[in-house]
Amino acid sequence: MKEEKNHNYTYTYKYQGGSLSANDPTYVKREADEQLYSSLKAGEFCYVLNSRQMGKSSLRVRTMQRLQADNIACAAIDLTATGSQVTSEQWYKGISYRLFRNFGRSVQVDWKQWWKERDFLSGVQRLSEIIDEVLLESISDNIVIFIDEIDSVISLDFPTDDFFAFIRSCYNQRADNPKYNRLTFCLLGVATPSTLIEDKRRTPFNIGQAIELKGFKLESAKLSLIQGLVDKVENPEKVLTEVLSWSGGQPFLTQKLCQLIVDKGNQNSDISKLVKADIIENWEARDEPEHLKTIRDRLLHDKQRSVILLELYQRIYSEGEIETTNSYEEVELRLSGLVVKQQSKLKVANRIYQEIFNQNWIDKQLNAFWFFQQEWPELDVESRLPISTTYLAKLLGCCVILLIICGISLASAYYLSGSEIWIKKFGEYGSLLKFVRSTFVITTYYYMIGVVWKKEYLEILKSKSKSAKRCRYVWILSSTFVLIIILNQIFIVAPEQLQAEYLNNQNIFRDYYLPYILFFPYSFILHIFVAVPFGIVSIYKAFQDYNQSLQITTTLNYRLKIIEKNINLFEHNKDSIIAIINQNFTKYSWLFIKNIVTYKSILIIIEILRLFEVKYGFKTMLASGQKWTIFTYFLTFICCFFIIIWNLSHYQQVLTNTSYCLSKLQADTSKFESENNVFQVVKKIISCQFDVYLIVILVILNILNLFAG
Repeated sequence: MKEEKNHNYTYTYKYQGGSLSANDPTYVKREADEQLYSSLKAGEFCYVLNSRQMGKSSLRVRTMQRLQADNIACAAIDLTATGSQVTSEQWYKGISYRLFRNFGRSVQVDWKQWWKERDFLSGVQRLSEIIDEVLLESISDNIVIFIDEIDSVISLDFPTDDFFAFIRSCYNQRADNPKYNRLTFCLLGVATPSTLIEDKRRTPFNIGQAIELKGFKLESAKLSLIQGLVDKVENPEKVLTEVLSWSGGQPFLTQKLCQLIVDKGNQNSDISKLVKADIIENWEARDEPEHLKTIRDRLLHDKQRSVILLELYQRIYSEGEIETTNSYEEVELRLSGLVVKQQSKLKVANRIYQEIFNQNWIDKQLNAFWFFQQEWPELDVESRLPISTTYLAKLLGCCVILLIICGISLASAYYLSGSEIWIKKFGEYGSLLKFVRSTFVITTYYYMIGVVWKKEYLEILKSKSKSAKRCRYVWILSSTFVLIIILNQIFIVAPEQLQAEYLNNQNIFRDYYLPYILFFPYSFILHIFVAVPFGIVSIYKAFQDYNQSLQITTTLNYRLKIIEKNINLFEHNKDSIIAIINQNFTKYSWLFIKNIVTYKSILIIIEILRLFEVKYGFKTMLASGQKWTIFTYFLTFICCFFIIIWNLSHYQQVLTNTSYCLSKLQADTSKFESENNVFQVVKKIISCQFDVYLIVILVILNILNLFAG
């Protein structure tokens, strides 16, 4: 940093951040200096909310010095020093500690002991006690507390409405407690009142005085800045006038331009060429310390709101100025520093901003931001409905009741009926095999219906949608159809087949019909209470997945085609666009896997049942029962397999289009394809939600079959 000594003063144009000292010769007085000083001296609550690098901290330092000269006790608290990763108590403790440090000479209190003795109070209550019992009692002079970087409260992990309500309460107590007339606050930062506190009834901003910081004016600027230009340029006042015409009086830019002129040391320096060569051209690389990038980042950081702010700025830029409505967007734009309010009109703050953030820059940002503002709601994975312990207990209880009924039904059919033919045909352990089968089917199917498909199951039962109503009708018709088949099979077909096989006519009712009558509850539960609901819910879920997959695939392919056609719009945002595409494809792939995993589980269940039936189950069935069982398993297997293959084809289509789009953006597609090809996604499907319970059963059955073979 260069320094020029002239008339016994050292002139250093400071723009490197931080605040100027109270006696710095380059400090430029503005209207806000007198306004803030007189308002605080009069006991008014004040707040200075403005864009960054506008001289708020320097104004605070200068005002404190003037107030202290008038025997007013002052304290300055920088909230960034208290940290952001702190608890509520630590934050209030930090503020309180800084108050004690600022007023240490006037307050004879053991700070640590005082805080410890009041640990039963909350942080804000202890802060209030410090003001009431310590500061206002120990200090007889007026007190002004400056709170700088007030916007840092936004990043805290706890609400700070109580803090602002405390400041307001200090003002409200003036009516009942005269000593509070000696206390006032000044808040400084980069934020709107509405972002700091939502409850307007508790906010201190509607009782305080807003202090507006404006740019430097020539008359006041030349008193402080012109001395550094003497002996450096031929006409210092003319040069300073041109500097201000470019900077618009913005403190950071004005100081930086003056320093550049001093550094160049050219008597005939052309300010326009200097600005273009050292600030505007290749501005992102030259912006050190950051100023222009700070404006850009504040304008663009929120992708959802950036388009609104850009369109508002575009209107101001193209029209020159617009009437202000004091909307939230206008205030946000002013806080970025890009525009200023002058006589109820908004205009671009200065020529430098106008040259850098020009129409070409606006167009590029808007053309790129259309992509970012596209919410991809179809990729937002819906969370499962919450499963409480009580709900699981009820579900388990339901399974136990059904199994008890099945067990009684099987025991009655095999042992209480007295039919020796049943035992001879289906084996002595037939009831046990059927009970094992029913235990697996009931618990597995009810888990799928009640936990995995809980949302779909409740929709079918309660929703008024057409699809849900159709499912209810199909449920009733299916139950009726299955019941007819069961009745026909159990009371007509099965007894006749058994009688034809054994030709024993001594006691037809006891040997052939009574066992099936006792067996009916088991068959009824397994088919009407388990198989039919499972089938209906699985079909409903399959159709939902089909529609969702079709919609997502169509939408994603459409988005990718749009990007391909407008690839030239993203030259300056390639990395961001590539990151967004990759991010959304990852969301898509996991959504795809989430849908497929269910059908993988069903295939495992069907394979377990098939192995069990082949080895054990078919021995306990007649030929007609075996045919129905084989048909059911085969149909379920084919449907699940078809759904998986159909979804994989959609996945491959989206993968191909995404890869092509990334190649257009010059991204590394080989890595993308190797990490996301069909083989990789199949591996993820197999490993995702690994059904240990089902896999263990499947392995055991295969081992048993191997040894039996």
